[in-house]
Parts: sequence; structure tokens; C-alpha cells
Amino acid sequence: RGGTAIRQRDNTFSEIVGLHQGTGWMYMAADVTAAYADDADISMVQREVVYLAPNTVVIYDRVASTGNTTQTWGLVSPIQPQVSGATATFAGDHTMKVTRLAPSAASASVYDFKADSDYKNGWRLDATMAGGDQRYLHVLSIDGAATQTTAIGDTGVTMQLADGRNVTIEFSRNTPGASMTIDGTTTALTATVDTLPE
Repeated sequence: RGGTAIRQRDNTFSEIVGLHQGTGWMYMAADVTAAYADDADISMVQREVVYLAPNTVVIYDRVASTGNTTQTWGLVSPIQPQVSGATATFAGDHTMKVTRLAPSAASASVYDFKADSDYKNGWRLDATMAGGDQRYLHVLSIDGAATQTTAIGDTGVTMQLADGRNVTIEFSRNTPGASMTIDGTTTALTATVDTLPE
């Protein structure tokens, strides 16, 4: 807002609203809107994560802010990413590919932390959008774990994984929750919290 980051506030309580686990996958949904302490310019910040073992992660973010703000989705790394369109590649001992499926209009850039005297090294992949009611959908794939990804609007993705699985994940656009189909078997990822084994 006005070139200055809107900071999260101390002594606020965000909430895990969804948590489920199955064979070869885990799902988490969080509402962190409270961290902005009722800032008038921010009305929603939610994140859902689906981990598909061993090396694929799908991240879905809902962010709603007023038109006088700018939204930036960021991923910090010790490795400098190489950006080509909506794809960023982090190549080290292993290679991670980050594919942005939504929003298609976001502007990608890389921030070098050495520009800030508080840091010695590191980079941040940014995807920037104007304020509004936005949805961010990213697939993180390590060492080619996801061989094909196809967006379903701004709420879902169909993937072919290197281990042979075919996966479709469709998130609810406005509230936490999703549907996941793996090789024809569909699981409802509801906004409820399971007690997972320790």
C-alpha cells in the first residue's frame, strides 16, 4: 500500500481450518486474515496446500484487498530462480520448478536480498498483481515429479505425475475446501480438522 508492506500484527490468532491425510497425500487449509488485525484494506488471506508425496506441492491462495494496494505472492530461496513466463526453475543439487497457473496476468520478478543490508544472500520469486479479489494457484515440482500440469480456470489443476498417477484438484473459489481425484478416486477435502497420528 503506497509502496510500503502491510505488516502482520502481533498477538493475533490465525486458524487451521482444514487438515486431512491419506495414502500418499496431505491437505491443509489456513485462514490468516486475522494476522492483519482488521486492516480496512485487507478482507481475506487464505491458503490451501496439497502435498502429493514425494515431490509435488499444490498451493492455492485467496487474497482480497482494496484497489489502492498491490498484492505480491513470494517464495524465498537460497538459489536464484530462472524465470521463463509463468515458470520459475530453481536448480541446485535438485531442481524445483514452480508453475503459476493463476493469475495469468501476474508479473513475475526476482528480488535479490543483497539489495538489503540486513541480508547477506538469498532471492525471492515474486508474482505481483493489482489489489482486488485475486486467486493464486501454483504447482511446485521437484526433479520432474509433475510431468504435465493443466489449469482448470483459476481454481484447479489436472496433473500427470512421474510415478504414473493422474491427479485433479479443484478448490472452492470463495471458501476453504477442495475436491481431489487420484486415478479416478475422488476425495472431498473439507474445511474440517482431523486428528492425525503422531
